[in-house]
Amino acid sequence: MNERVWPWQVAREMSGGFVLWPGIITLSMAGLALVLAAVEERVTALTTWGHVLDRIFPPEPESAHVVLGTIAGSMITVVSVVYSILLVVLTFASAQFSPRVLVAFVEDKVSQTTLGVFVGTFVYCLLTLPSVRSQPTPFVPSIAVIIAMGLAVGCLGCLLYFIHHIAVSIQASHIVDRVARDTERIVDQVLPAREPEFPLGEPAEPIPAGAPILATESGYIRTINEAGLIAAAEAHDVSLRVDRYIGQFVAEGTPLLGVSPPDRASGPVGDACRQAFHIGPARTMEQDVEFGVLQIVDIALKAISPAVNDPTTALTCVDQLGRILVRAALRAPPAAVLRGRDGRPRVVMRRTSFPRMLDVAFSQIRHYGRADVAVPLRLMRVLAELACATQSIPYAIAIRDEGRRLAAACAEGYALADRRELNERLEIVERAASLVTTAAANESGKEVIL
Repeated sequence: MNERVWPWQVAREMSGGFVLWPGIITLSMAGLALVLAAVEERVTALTTWGHVLDRIFPPEPESAHVVLGTIAGSMITVVSVVYSILLVVLTFASAQFSPRVLVAFVEDKVSQTTLGVFVGTFVYCLLTLPSVRSQPTPFVPSIAVIIAMGLAVGCLGCLLYFIHHIAVSIQASHIVDRVARDTERIVDQVLPAREPEFPLGEPAEPIPAGAPILATESGYIRTINEAGLIAAAEAHDVSLRVDRYIGQFVAEGTPLLGVSPPDRASGPVGDACRQAFHIGPARTMEQDVEFGVLQIVDIALKAISPAVNDPTTALTCVDQLGRILVRAALRAPPAAVLRGRDGRPRVVMRRTSFPRMLDVAFSQIRHYGRADVAVPLRLMRVLAELACATQSIPYAIAIRDEGRRLAAACAEGYALADRRELNERLEIVERAASLVTTAAANESGKEVIL
C-alpha cells in the first residue's frame, strides 16, 4: 500500500465509519465515570454536599447496583436493536437504490452519534459500578448515579430521533439530494471558479508519453497528489504525463503514467510518482466527481427498470443531475498542464470536464429511459436549462449535441404530440446554444460556426 497516504487513508476510513466518532464518545464517557467517582468520594467527604445528594439519591449501595446494572443491561440491548435497524436499512438501500449509496449511511453522523451514546452509557455504568461499595465504608457516588439516570433518559431521546432520522433519510428524494450535495462540493473543489473571460483551460502541451511507470497494485484511482507529482518531477528534472482518470481502474503491471526523458523512469522517480497515487478497491468521492454522478444514474436506472417501475424517482434523479451539471457549467475547465515553480510544464493530466460529465449523466438514462416519454422530456428540459446557464462555446456544443442524440433516440415509438413537445424543447436548446455562439462572436469579433 502507498506509504505516504496510508495513515491518512486509515484515519479517513475510520472517521467515516462506526469506529472513530463512537469511540471518541465512549472514551469520553469512560473518562467521566473514572474521574467523577474519584473526585466525588474526596469532595463529599469534606463538605456538606453529601447530605444534599443523599436526599436526591439515597446512599444505598444495593439500590445503586440495581440502577447501574439495569441501565447497563438495557443499553447493550438497545445497541443490538440499533445495529439491527442499520442492517435492515443498509440492505433495503442496497437492493432498492444502489450498493454505492451505502457509504452515505455509514458516514451518517446521527447514526454514529446514536451508537456512541448508547455504548458510552453502557461503559459509563460499568466503570461506575466498582466505586459503589458496602464495606468497609459504605459509599455511593450519587452524582455519578444521577448522571447515569440522565444518560438513560437522553438515550431514549436519541433512540426516538434516530428512528425518525432513518425513516426520513431512507426516502429516495433525501438519498439523491444528499449525493447531489456531496457531488457539488467535489465540483467546487475540482473545477476552478469561472473568470470573467471564462478561459477554456490551458491546452495540453506536447509532452511525449515517455517511458511507462507500472502500477504495483490493482484497484481504482481514488486520489492523485498533484503537488507530489510536481515535486517529484522537479526533484528529478523530468516531465510526467498522466493518461489515467480519477476513478479509473488500474491493473497491476499496467502503465500508470509516463516519464520523459525515458532513461530516468526507473529507480526513485517511479517510487516517488507511485506515492502520489492512492489506489483502492472501490471508488470514493474525494476527487471523483463522476462517481457522485454515477450514483444518481444508478438510482435512476433502477427506478426505470421494469422490475421497479418508479418513474417519479427517475425524474427526481434527472432533476438532481441537472443541478450538478448547472454547477459544473458555471465553472471553468481544470488546467491540463501543471507547472513547476520555474514556470516549466511538469505534469500533463487527464481531467474530467463538463462534456464528459454530461455524457456520464445522460447516456445511460437516454438509452434505457426511452420507454417512458416523461424521462426524455425531463432530460430535454434540463438540457435547455444548461444551455441557458453556460457561457462556454464547447459546453454549448456538447449540450446541443446531447439534445440531438436524445431527439434521435426518441424519434420512433411516441405519439405525435409527444414528439412535437420533444422537438419544441430541442429547439429551445439549439436556440440557447446559438445565443452563446453569437455572444462569443460579438466579443471576439470572429465568426463562430456552431
